[in-house]
Formats: sequence, C-alpha cells, structure tokens
Amino acid sequence: MFPGTHVYIVNKALGKRGVLFDLGTFIPDIASGTSRTFKVTHSKADEFRAYLEKKAPTFVDLADGIKTHIVVDELGDEHYRGGKGYAFQYVDKDLIDLVVKGCGIKRPEARKVAHNFPEFGIEYLVNSQHQGVLTQIKKALTSSQLQEVCEHYTAFYGGNSNVLYLELEVFSNILTENNLTTVKGLANLWKLINFARYKVIPDGDIVRQLILTSKSRVMSTYNDFLQSAIDEVKKTLK
Repeated sequence: MFPGTHVYIVNKALGKRGVLFDLGTFIPDIASGTSRTFKVTHSKADEFRAYLEKKAPTFVDLADGIKTHIVVDELGDEHYRGGKGYAFQYVDKDLIDLVVKGCGIKRPEARKVAHNFPEFGIEYLVNSQHQGVLTQIKKALTSSQLQEVCEHYTAFYGGNSNVLYLELEVFSNILTENNLTTVKGLANLWKLINFARYKVIPDGDIVRQLILTSKSRVMSTYNDFLQSAIDEVKKTLK
C-alpha cells in the first residue's frame, strides 16, 4: 500500500501516534531499492524495536510504525480472506496488458507491477476523502528528528544514512509538487517510481487510466479491506 493508506489505517486503529510512528508506517517502501531489498526493509520490526530499546529508546515508535506497515502489506500482497493478497486479487490479464503497454515493463515483471494500481485506487479514495493524512506525512518528512531516524534505521537495516535522508527529501518534494488527492498527482508519482525502477518513462494517459480503472474496481470492497487492516493492526499492537 501507499503512504496515505498506511497512515489512515494506523490513525483508525491506534489514533495519531506522532511523527516517528508515522515515518515508520511508510519508510520501508522509501528505503527499499539499491541499498536494501524489499525483503530486508519489510522484516525484523521486532528486532529493530529491541535494538532501539537499547540504543535509542525514544525512537521505538519508529519500529512500531514499521511493524504496522508489514502487517498491512501482508494483507495487501500475500494473504487476504483465504486467497491471494487483496491487491493481487484484482490483477488480471487486462490490467497486465495495460501495464505492459503503458509502463514499458516486460510481461513476467508486469504481473507484480500491476498490483500497485489497485493500491493506487485505494490511495486515491483515502487521500481524497481524508486529506489530513497527507498533512501528517508532510509533517513527518520535515521533522527535526529525520536525520537521526535515518542514522538509526541504516545502522540496523544497512545502507547510508545520508542517502536515505535524500530519498526521504525527494519524496517530500514530490508531495509538495503534486496533489496526491488527485489521479493526476498519483499518476505523476507512479511516473517517477516507474522511471527510477525501470528507466522507462510511462505513458501518462495510460497510467491515469490504470488508476481510474482500478479505483472503480476496488470501490465496493476497499472499505472491507481497510477495516480488516485496522483490526489486524489493533491485534498486533495492543
């Protein structure tokens, strides 16, 4: 899932928990890339919490936020109500074909990439109806604790703290320059992600079509997914 969705779920499950927790809810995706794999950044939240309890106890909320991210992604990507992850349940041949055509991604990879668009559908619905989540994210990204967050994160998960800080700064600039309550703004975000990962500039019209089509398809079920995620986060962080 994308940042607004993660922050919204935590708000509903646990209340607003502050900038460190908010950063934890989305930092695994920002940190995933050349320095750290997705598998690395989406793991070991409990171990990271134990590390912070010893090294920097005032930062433990960061690890708890990461734990909620992993819980929500498990429902979205892996297992939901006895089937595939929620987002993957909406990946079909038509969606994959559009991803191949519009994003310049070869078919074997396109199925994995395609699951991002049902997630974008939810992100659009959440951000457009609950714009306060984007304010929370912007506040977290401009926190005076951001450099320390990067230092603690990279000390445990690996990588360079200054590079991670720059990656978070780039995301902050994206939020400032694009209205992520709109399909156009979310499409611009995907264009940047697509180029960063695959070195291809996607077709903007097709990306917007992918988001709009996915939004329509998840419309009748996304609230059930959000509630399931809220309930799971509550159980995980009692």
